[in-house]
Amino acid sequence: MIGTQREFAAAKRDISAVEVALRQLDKSGGKGHPIVAAALREGYTGELKRLRSEIADFEAIRSGAVREISVSSLEQLAEAVVLARTAAGKTQKQVAEDLGVAPQQIQRDEATRYARAGIDRLAAVMGALNLEFEGRIVLRAESQDVKVQMTDDQTIQAPVAVDSDLFAASYT
Repeated sequence: MIGTQREFAAAKRDISAVEVALRQLDKSGGKGHPIVAAALREGYTGELKRLRSEIADFEAIRSGAVREISVSSLEQLAEAVVLARTAAGKTQKQVAEDLGVAPQQIQRDEATRYARAGIDRLAAVMGALNLEFEGRIVLRAESQDVKVQMTDDQTIQAPVAVDSDLFAASYT
């Protein structure tokens, strides 16, 4: 996921590098093993597709076309906050000033996707960006061990989580 202008610029450079590698592969005219060449081509084209998709997503966020970002985990919430800063048109320095912290703190937090930040700092950043969060927590029943009989008298025992709509809770 591209969340910052720096990551955007790096992705653009990566596209150029992959395109050069792809052209060199085409230029080699099939020298080497054809299976290896096909695998390299597939890898390069897959990487180009991924990078172009991420760039398009970032450009949509940056343009303001995206007004809502769905998340299903705390990790995604942290990524969404980085994207929301970009969508709001605020710099890391501006957010830092709003919070009264050094710009390097916001830069570090975003680089690690808030991995070392507490929930209070993430909430403060969300407040500085005027973000609204709606979420849902699903309480799962305890795992139960299930035995699976395999051929040749082998038995596998593994925990299985049981989902139930009765345990779903929503909050806003």
